[in-house]
Amino acid sequence: MPIITFGVLFSALASLTYALYHNDITPKNFDTLLDPAKASIMVEFYAPWCGHCKKLAPEYEKLGETFAYTKDVVIAQVDADAHKSLGDRFKVQGFPTLKWIQKGSSFDKAEDINVRRTAPELLKFVNEKTGLSKELKGSEDRTLELTPANFEEVTQSSDHHTLVIFFEPNNRASDAALLVWKRLAFLYSDDKEVVIAKLDSDKFAHLTEQQGVSSYPSIKYYKKQGAEKYEGETTIEALVDYVNMKTGLEVSSDDGVIPSAGTIPEIAEHIRSYIEARTQEDRQKVVDACRTTVETLDARAKENFDYYSKVFSRIAEKGEEYIIKERARLEKLLDDAESMQRIYRRKFMKRMNVLHDFSKTEL
Repeated sequence: MPIITFGVLFSALASLTYALYHNDITPKNFDTLLDPAKASIMVEFYAPWCGHCKKLAPEYEKLGETFAYTKDVVIAQVDADAHKSLGDRFKVQGFPTLKWIQKGSSFDKAEDINVRRTAPELLKFVNEKTGLSKELKGSEDRTLELTPANFEEVTQSSDHHTLVIFFEPNNRASDAALLVWKRLAFLYSDDKEVVIAKLDSDKFAHLTEQQGVSSYPSIKYYKKQGAEKYEGETTIEALVDYVNMKTGLEVSSDDGVIPSAGTIPEIAEHIRSYIEARTQEDRQKVVDACRTTVETLDARAKENFDYYSKVFSRIAEKGEEYIIKERARLEKLLDDAESMQRIYRRKFMKRMNVLHDFSKTEL
């Protein structure tokens, strides 16, 4: 049996990050998410209370959505009022301030962007700097607006999970949280089992009081069985982790999937046994053992097992080289992630995760 190593596969998987629009950069994740060695970067430093920043917000978001799957460009935002150290690092003296870091350059060579603060002009700037020819995309708010008329119907449904932000207009903390909330709604907009909603607590004060909310912003999780107050951070990473925990979904904050998405840890030990089996009869015994294990797990694991079964069958038919060829095929498809529907992009990413499970075994 030939020996095939998969070190390259892991590094390829690690680079599969496609949604390069980050609207909640903090000192903790700045140098992790932003790397000028890999991409050109535009950063907006804003303050939630700033009128000019609020005017720029929808324009900048259109720009972010336009470059969401362009791996050579990152569009980012920093709340420099909350994270003054980042503003100081880039010598920000007013809001909004836009900085550009060319790919291959460094943060200490960031340059000021002095074009008109409209999406078309900013797009023109990026295209000229990068040699790209992108066209502007719109940005739609996928958040469901709640009122007394639909609140109970939405939050007490047994068909979906609901996360509600109670906000106060012209409240600095609320304004900052709503930017993240809009991104959260976008990430789960294709998942019917999740509703990301908002309620204007100034307009619907009585309903807000009935829900036990007295400070803003406040976030509550609803399912027919009851409600729970969210006590975590209002970062996109923390909120995505929370939604995934409550729903069993496997979305990542960069609009992909988490590294374990699509995999079944409970059958990982069986993969080596399958590879090492010398006869088709022995391999079938391994597949049967996997099925027995999966039958004790939840519906999502059973659904995920379909692809494991396919991989098992293809290895039996075509040999271990199938893993290499399938990986290359998926990588090629994902290279064109920008034009791919989200449902297929996430499905292919999950399949790459499964192939990574097989890569842990020397074939």
